[in-house]
Amino acid sequence: AESQNIPAMIPRNGDIIALRKTGPERTGQVIAGVMAVDGTRVVPLKDSLLLKERHRVLNEGSIVVTIVTDEDGYLLSDPVFTISGLGADEDDQFDLEEILFADVEQAILRADPVERRNGAQLQEIVRLAIRRRVKQDLGKRPLLAVHMVQVG
Repeated sequence: AESQNIPAMIPRNGDIIALRKTGPERTGQVIAGVMAVDGTRVVPLKDSLLLKERHRVLNEGSIVVTIVTDEDGYLLSDPVFTISGLGADEDDQFDLEEILFADVEQAILRADPVERRNGAQLQEIVRLAIRRRVKQDLGKRPLLAVHMVQVG
């Protein structure tokens, strides 16, 4: 085109181009690529954390645990578990919760006192205890979140 003195432009995916008498002009950009509808929004599929997490939950399950500790990092009440996609039935899930409770309690009791008092380190201790047990017993790597409330 340029060798014939015809104005040219190499567009990028998503470019809005106006064809003017003076030649093509890039006037804007739209979201382009492979997209998906998620509820009321449109999201890109490429490198989507949303889809990676959903895929992981679908295949590996998920666990959310909430622990309440005192200022020294000791449990003040039993951990509360929300487990999805890991138990074959309610009894199986209850058994898993009981095992995880014991593992969390033991991990906290064995922890170094300095680590136990540090909220982020205590959360990691709990996360690793749960991760180890689930991997060992079920061969799974669920999406895992540890919520901690420290009183005092």
